[in-house]
Amino acid sequence: MKMSFLNPFLDRIKSINFRDGNVVMLIAWIGSSILAVTIPVSNWNSNKSDYYSSYGKYIEYENEQREYEEQQNNDGNNDDDGNYYYKECSWSNWRCRKQQYNYAMMDDNGSNDNDNDNGVTIPDWYIFLGGKTEEMQRWTEENTGRRGAEAESTGAEKFVYAWTLVMFFSLVAYGTYALHKRHPATAIVVFLLIFAQFCLLQLILLAQGVISADDRDLEDSVYGWYGQAGVLLAYTNFWIVLFCAIFSVVFIVKGFLERRGNGGTSQTEAVSKDGAADGDAYHSADGDYDSPQIQMTSA
Repeated sequence: MKMSFLNPFLDRIKSINFRDGNVVMLIAWIGSSILAVTIPVSNWNSNKSDYYSSYGKYIEYENEQREYEEQQNNDGNNDDDGNYYYKECSWSNWRCRKQQYNYAMMDDNGSNDNDNDNGVTIPDWYIFLGGKTEEMQRWTEENTGRRGAEAESTGAEKFVYAWTLVMFFSLVAYGTYALHKRHPATAIVVFLLIFAQFCLLQLILLAQGVISADDRDLEDSVYGWYGQAGVLLAYTNFWIVLFCAIFSVVFIVKGFLERRGNGGTSQTEAVSKDGAADGDAYHSADGDYDSPQIQMTSA
């Protein structure tokens, strides 16, 4: 009686024909998409936990001790020049990051004899997209004491990860709808291949510079190399590429076997032709029966 609200749901499950190949494909499609997202997260968290248990807790203790000593010494790095104010800026706050870039450049020029000796001016779009110059990194280290700031997860990396998941689950939702309606899988295969290339390009860029392997960037990280959000993004892109590749092959082989079994036409085309043929036969048979019989008589 208490579980009566589950009865419609259970009846719906009982009515599913699990011997239907399309139902099996739907279950595999949805289940694999969930695994393609959860496995990277689980692997990433496991690696982080292992590193923290082995080294991270000692690094965390040393970081806390150093921060405490710096507070006691009160170096006053932020008070040396009244015009230089350090702030923690979110990735979406472009105005704040631009201001911190200007402060960092002024601080660097004030501490060096040669002002901007390389003659390079960083364009605004680089700062707008979240880029950090060497001066900005040094400015952060001097004001926070965090030497491994580059190994921390940034807002840009979190945004890219979240948007990748939104696009992936949109693809999964469309594929679920197409399979449920028994539409041809051609469009699904095209979308899978396009999205696989998108993730592969991300994977290459992540390994080429987004993920840091510099010991100087990682020495203060309690999670080490695995603490970077770029590592999670790389894991996720790899599993999504694997998901897209496997199901592209499955759909192509499935379509080939259906065409071969239906004499060169797909299952959808075969059903359409059979329905049209049955309709023609029905109208042909009824035409002989319903047609008026005209008898010519002579006057």
